[in-house]
Amino acid sequence: MTITLQDVQIILGLPVDGLPITGRVEQDYDALCLTQLGFPFPENNKTGGRIQIRQLSRWFPNLPNNAGDVEVQRYARAYILQLLGGTLFADKSNSLVHITYLQFLEDLEAAGQYNWGSATLADLYRQLCFAADIDGAEIAGPVILLQLWAWDRLPFFAPIMENVLRSDIIPNEDLFPPPPFGHRWRHVLKTTRTSMHVLTKYREMIDMQTLDEVI
Repeated sequence: MTITLQDVQIILGLPVDGLPITGRVEQDYDALCLTQLGFPFPENNKTGGRIQIRQLSRWFPNLPNNAGDVEVQRYARAYILQLLGGTLFADKSNSLVHITYLQFLEDLEAAGQYNWGSATLADLYRQLCFAADIDGAEIAGPVILLQLWAWDRLPFFAPIMENVLRSDIIPNEDLFPPPPFGHRWRHVLKTTRTSMHVLTKYREMIDMQTLDEVI
């Protein structure tokens, strides 16, 4: 068993078909930032084409009530960029995001036509390979997908959701589209039945699992 594209689509709600996430890494970062964010690429803040996520938060704190279309789009790009760098394609710094992702956000309507799900899963596989190396001590990438998948498939790992109603997990679909399946883990979680952050205990639980304990 392994994490599949279906898991990515259901757990995170990402599209798993469409245009590939591929392009040039080396670009004119100043021009890219100016045209799509309205700010020059900060010379004192860049690391290999990456920018501090907190820098984006300072540039785009709160959207003004009288914001025009161009400003709204810039705020949207900055927000998506923070999601990409902080969640889907996070590096080990967990504080930097590569500015080259802006090339996929120039047209926000077209951005939804890209295969973000496949790119996310490919990155997770790549990061798992790095982490499985004998010298690997950390892991980056979309580890939230790995965690939620493990909680769904291996319930003896999962914490308990307390006082959760069905209406909290599945909202009124006449008013809102259904959220991704992983959204239900946002509730208060009880972890008294599982040993958290104890590697030896996790290994023991995996070794002792039976077939009927796997979903």
